[in-house]
Amino acid sequence: REIGARWERDSASSAQVVLGAGRVYAILRDLRAVFLTEHLAAPPGAQAVFATVPGEFHGLGTPIAADMMRLKGWTIALRLGCDHDTLVEEIAAQSPTMVGLSLASPWNTLAAARLIVALRMRCPQVWIILGGPLVAEDPEVVGAVDADEGAMDLEDGAAKFAAHLGELNRLARA
Repeated sequence: REIGARWERDSASSAQVVLGAGRVYAILRDLRAVFLTEHLAAPPGAQAVFATVPGEFHGLGTPIAADMMRLKGWTIALRLGCDHDTLVEEIAAQSPTMVGLSLASPWNTLAAARLIVALRMRCPQVWIILGGPLVAEDPEVVGAVDADEGAMDLEDGAAKFAAHLGELNRLARA
């Protein structure tokens, strides 16, 4: 957050932001083994695809969210930096029931809407939750891009994924 805040205040150069983000990614990579050692068992169907919206440069929260869900026992396929067509094809090939998308930049709202329309056409069963800094700042974006839910933060997203999974499992038993 501090790196992003410095970038927005113009108190950090592009090089400093890239170096800072690189260091954060390295720390996360090193800590992944620590975080994932206590792997909990999740209910059946605890699988999702997490991805950044095509064109997003701010993707740091997505791998953190993926690791947090993995710690809870979920199987998460992580897709970062994919272009629109590649991302739609990869998600369609996996045929998930749930997708988490990260949207940080307001100028990528149209790309998010386009992606969601394509996913609804290719994977009509998919339930899509939109998270990221833009959702926390402007929750109205969730409806504007036709996502099923919005997550204000990691805990909110995890709770909404778990609630939707519970509903899916309840419907399967009925």
